[in-house]
Amino acid sequence: MIKNKKQIIFNRMPLTNNFRNSITSNKRYFKPSIEVDVNDGYFFLTKNCSFKKLKPKFNWLKCYEPESHLDDVVDDLIKNKIIKKNQKLCFLTFKDYTLSNRFKKKGFKKIKLIDPVIDLRIKNKNFLTETLQYHFQKGYLNKKKHINKYNFLFARHIFEHVSDLSLFFENAMNLIVSNGFLYLEVPDSTRAIKTGDSTLYWEEHNFYFTYKSFKRVLKRQGYNIVFYKKYKDSLENCIVAVIQKKTQKYSIKRLKADHHLLNDYYKNLMQNIKNTKLIFNFYKDKYPIIFYGASHLTFTFIELMGISNYVQFIIDDDKNKNKLFSPVGNLKIFSLDQTTLKEKNLFFLGLNPNHHPKVILKLKSNYPKSIFFSIFPKTRNYYLNSTLKNEK
Repeated sequence: MIKNKKQIIFNRMPLTNNFRNSITSNKRYFKPSIEVDVNDGYFFLTKNCSFKKLKPKFNWLKCYEPESHLDDVVDDLIKNKIIKKNQKLCFLTFKDYTLSNRFKKKGFKKIKLIDPVIDLRIKNKNFLTETLQYHFQKGYLNKKKHINKYNFLFARHIFEHVSDLSLFFENAMNLIVSNGFLYLEVPDSTRAIKTGDSTLYWEEHNFYFTYKSFKRVLKRQGYNIVFYKKYKDSLENCIVAVIQKKTQKYSIKRLKADHHLLNDYYKNLMQNIKNTKLIFNFYKDKYPIIFYGASHLTFTFIELMGISNYVQFIIDDDKNKNKLFSPVGNLKIFSLDQTTLKEKNLFFLGLNPNHHPKVILKLKSNYPKSIFFSIFPKTRNYYLNSTLKNEK
């Protein structure tokens, strides 16, 4: 991995959905680079990973987004009189379905869930966000039955996946009536950027926004921003915006310090890599090192930190991943009940921090002398906050 004046250029990175049936199965790679937009300060992949590469091989692969804030979102939109019960609401992907249920419980009846097969004409049985955004960007909803049809279009956690931001706005606004509204929700990358978090990068995310940069992007599009709020989450906060299909001119000041964010991220990331090597070298002969959570976050962490040779295996609760090989190294995945662990182990938690307390409680009941670390900065039990001298 190197840094030039314009971008961070990674070594080739494994595709994190490429679970393998055997140790000899082919690994699949993508060589990314990250740049910062000099006008608005968001990060983006210089070249998108191809749609063909991103398509999942298995139909059991799932995608989960934070939902603990959605009740508050519904209440906020109703309380601020942004949304009304007589309006037609459209929900773009499966990520929006639980939000639609919340509106149903509030008495909203005019609800349309976009059908991926009928409306977006997706024929492949194995698909996730990569396919949904691809077909949406291709304009499959730009048909008479959808054009200028809805008062509200909801699109949670798809905006960061698209290949062309302006094209997304164009296609989305085609579906909305005059003075209608577009709901967007994206992950807030502020914590990951400021701390040099290796799990920031994911080949499926083409854009990485902060609270400030996302608002600049919306202003530059020239639509009226009627609602903008950050909701807290233990891994990534969620930024929610509602923009109106109505022209609005904004004065956008030139960036001052944000263009240095990429340099700062790289500097912190390289320091984290150096410190991580020290941590793993310290513990390698003291405890078996095991990762819990066979997620893209775990795989990216292991690859960027270069520590696959220190790890014995990965545990995951999803039975579909049982005995498969991970996309990184030659690490095998097991369910907890299929492992034979020692009394003392070093567990690195690579699953969402919301689940850490429950997992630690479960593991401690059987392995009380073990140590538990989170791989995520600014979370409880973060491994780089450990004090090595206390373990000597």
